[in-house]
Amino acid sequence: MSRRRKKIPGTAAHWSDNQKIQLVTTWLATGNLALAASTLQIPEVTARKWKITPWFKQLVEDIRSEENLQLDAKL
Repeated sequence: MSRRRKKIPGTAAHWSDNQKIQLVTTWLATGNLALAASTLQIPEVTARKWKITPWFKQLVEDIRSEENLQLDAKL
């Protein structure tokens, strides 16, 4: 498990790309952003800020597309 840095007032917290991907996949699986953030120990406010960013929306599309390709391959 990677180590997360605690946010120091006046600085930005650093979250790994892997943690962001885990949040998106957990959110897609559960349908609940608060639950996904809580499960991964990411502040809900941070998750909500991420959700409105272009990279979040692109990642959702990529994951859904990949899942569809896997399903097509199984059929």
